[in-house]
Amino acid sequence: MASRSLKEAPRGVGCVSSAGRYGRKRVLLLGLCLFGLASLAGGLAQAPGHLVAARAAQGVGAAALATAGTTLLVFGIVRTDRYAWGSPVTLATLAAFLHVERTTAREPLVRLGLFANRSVVGANAYNLLVGAAMAASFDFVSLHLQRVLGKVRR
Repeated sequence: MASRSLKEAPRGVGCVSSAGRYGRKRVLLLGLCLFGLASLAGGLAQAPGHLVAARAAQGVGAAALATAGTTLLVFGIVRTDRYAWGSPVTLATLAAFLHVERTTAREPLVRLGLFANRSVVGANAYNLLVGAAMAASFDFVSLHLQRVLGKVRR
Protein backbone atom coordinates (compact mmCIF):
# COMPACT_ATOMS: atom_id res chain seq x y z
CA MET A 1 0.00 0.00 0.00
CA ALA A 2 2.75 2.46 0.90
CA SER A 3 4.69 1.77 -2.30
CA ARG A 4 1.57 2.34 -4.37
CA SER A 5 0.93 5.66 -2.62
CA LEU A 6 4.54 6.69 -3.14
CA LYS A 7 4.33 5.75 -6.80
CA GLU A 8 1.09 7.66 -7.38
CA ALA A 9 1.98 10.81 -5.41
CA PRO A 10 3.83 12.58 -8.25
CA ARG A 11 0.96 11.97 -10.64
CA GLY A 12 -1.48 13.36 -8.08
CA VAL A 13 0.57 16.52 -7.65
CA GLY A 14 0.69 16.97 -11.41
CA CYS A 15 -3.07 16.50 -11.64
CA VAL A 16 -3.72 19.04 -8.89
CA SER A 17 -1.58 21.53 -10.78
CA SER A 18 -3.39 20.74 -14.03
CA ALA A 19 -6.80 21.02 -12.36
CA GLY A 20 -5.89 24.46 -11.08
CA ARG A 21 -4.60 25.57 -14.46
CA TYR A 22 -7.14 24.02 -16.85
CA GLY A 23 -10.17 23.51 -14.62
CA ARG A 24 -11.29 20.69 -12.36
CA LYS A 25 -14.11 19.52 -14.58
CA ARG A 26 -11.90 19.38 -17.68
CA VAL A 27 -9.22 17.35 -15.87
CA LEU A 28 -11.89 15.01 -14.46
CA LEU A 29 -13.36 14.37 -17.93
CA LEU A 30 -9.91 13.96 -19.47
CA GLY A 31 -8.98 11.46 -16.74
CA LEU A 32 -12.22 9.57 -17.31
CA CYS A 33 -11.62 9.36 -21.06
CA LEU A 34 -7.99 8.33 -20.61
CA PHE A 35 -8.88 5.68 -18.03
CA GLY A 36 -11.68 4.31 -20.22
CA LEU A 37 -9.58 4.17 -23.38
CA ALA A 38 -6.64 2.64 -21.51
CA SER A 39 -8.97 0.01 -20.03
CA LEU A 40 -10.20 -0.83 -23.52
CA ALA A 41 -6.61 -1.01 -24.79
CA GLY A 42 -5.68 -3.28 -21.88
CA GLY A 43 -8.58 -5.57 -22.65
CA LEU A 44 -7.55 -5.80 -26.29
CA ALA A 45 -3.81 -6.13 -25.60
CA GLN A 46 -2.11 -8.96 -27.50
CA ALA A 47 1.34 -8.70 -25.94
CA PRO A 48 2.59 -8.20 -22.37
CA GLY A 49 4.23 -4.91 -23.31
CA HIS A 50 0.95 -3.53 -24.61
CA LEU A 51 -0.78 -4.52 -21.40
CA VAL A 52 1.91 -2.83 -19.29
CA ALA A 53 1.60 0.36 -21.35
CA ALA A 54 -2.19 0.29 -21.01
CA ARG A 55 -1.91 -0.19 -17.25
CA ALA A 56 0.47 2.77 -17.03
CA ALA A 57 -2.00 4.92 -18.95
CA GLN A 58 -4.75 3.67 -16.64
CA GLY A 59 -2.68 4.85 -13.69
CA VAL A 60 -2.36 8.35 -15.11
CA GLY A 61 -6.09 8.46 -15.87
CA ALA A 62 -6.91 7.14 -12.39
CA ALA A 63 -4.68 9.77 -10.79
CA ALA A 64 -6.50 12.50 -12.71
CA LEU A 65 -9.88 10.99 -11.78
CA ALA A 66 -9.05 10.64 -8.10
CA THR A 67 -7.47 14.07 -7.78
CA ALA A 68 -10.07 16.02 -9.73
CA GLY A 69 -12.88 14.04 -8.14
CA THR A 70 -11.58 14.79 -4.66
CA THR A 71 -11.21 18.50 -5.40
CA LEU A 72 -14.75 18.60 -6.79
CA LEU A 73 -16.02 16.80 -3.68
CA VAL A 74 -14.23 19.26 -1.43
CA PHE A 75 -15.61 22.14 -3.48
CA GLY A 76 -19.09 20.69 -3.06
CA ILE A 77 -18.62 20.43 0.70
CA VAL A 78 -17.14 23.92 1.04
CA ARG A 79 -19.90 25.50 -1.04
CA THR A 80 -22.57 24.50 1.46
CA ASP A 81 -24.73 27.44 0.50
CA ARG A 82 -25.41 25.75 -2.84
CA TYR A 83 -24.74 22.02 -2.22
CA ALA A 84 -25.99 21.47 1.34
CA TRP A 85 -27.82 18.30 2.38
CA GLY A 86 -31.12 20.15 2.21
CA SER A 87 -30.61 21.60 -1.28
CA PRO A 88 -33.02 20.46 -4.01
CA VAL A 89 -30.19 18.98 -6.09
CA THR A 90 -28.91 16.85 -3.22
CA LEU A 91 -32.38 15.68 -2.21
CA ALA A 92 -33.31 14.86 -5.81
CA THR A 93 -30.10 12.88 -6.29
CA LEU A 94 -30.69 10.96 -3.06
CA ALA A 95 -34.31 10.26 -4.01
CA ALA A 96 -33.25 9.04 -7.46
CA PHE A 97 -30.63 6.76 -5.90
CA LEU A 98 -33.17 5.28 -3.46
CA HIS A 99 -35.70 4.77 -6.27
CA VAL A 100 -33.17 2.94 -8.44
CA GLU A 101 -32.04 0.80 -5.52
CA ARG A 102 -35.63 -0.15 -4.64
CA THR A 103 -36.60 -1.02 -8.19
CA THR A 104 -33.40 -2.89 -9.12
CA ALA A 105 -34.42 -6.43 -8.25
CA ARG A 106 -31.40 -8.34 -9.57
CA GLU A 107 -28.34 -6.78 -7.96
CA PRO A 108 -28.85 -3.49 -6.12
CA LEU A 109 -25.78 -1.57 -5.02
CA VAL A 110 -27.19 -1.30 -1.48
CA ARG A 111 -29.84 -3.71 -0.24
CA LEU A 112 -32.13 -1.30 1.60
CA GLY A 113 -33.60 -4.16 3.66
CA LEU A 114 -30.33 -4.24 5.59
CA PHE A 115 -31.33 -1.03 7.33
CA ALA A 116 -34.25 -2.77 9.00
CA ASN A 117 -31.72 -4.67 11.12
CA ARG A 118 -30.90 -2.64 14.27
CA SER A 119 -27.44 -4.18 14.53
CA VAL A 120 -26.52 -3.01 11.03
CA VAL A 121 -27.85 0.48 11.68
CA GLY A 122 -26.00 0.66 15.01
CA ALA A 123 -22.73 -0.54 13.48
CA ASN A 124 -23.01 1.99 10.64
CA ALA A 125 -23.79 4.81 13.06
CA TYR A 126 -20.82 3.82 15.21
CA ASN A 127 -18.50 3.75 12.19
CA LEU A 128 -19.79 7.15 11.10
CA LEU A 129 -19.10 8.65 14.51
CA VAL A 130 -15.62 7.09 14.76
CA GLY A 131 -14.76 8.30 11.25
CA ALA A 132 -15.96 11.82 12.04
CA ALA A 133 -13.96 11.84 15.28
CA MET A 134 -10.82 10.67 13.47
CA ALA A 135 -11.19 13.27 10.72
CA ALA A 136 -11.76 16.01 13.29
CA SER A 137 -8.75 14.90 15.33
CA PHE A 138 -6.50 15.00 12.25
CA ASP A 139 -7.63 18.57 11.62
CA PHE A 140 -7.19 19.67 15.22
CA VAL A 141 -3.78 18.02 15.59
CA SER A 142 -2.47 19.71 12.45
CA LEU A 143 -3.81 23.07 13.60
CA HIS A 144 -2.28 22.55 17.05
CA LEU A 145 1.09 21.68 15.53
CA GLN A 146 1.05 24.70 13.23
CA ARG A 147 -0.52 27.42 15.34
CA VAL A 148 0.31 26.50 18.94
CA LEU A 149 3.64 24.71 18.65
CA GLY A 150 4.84 26.66 15.61
CA LYS A 151 5.79 23.54 13.63
CA VAL A 152 5.31 25.09 10.21
CA ARG A 153 7.04 23.41 7.32
CA ARG A 154 9.24 25.87 5.46
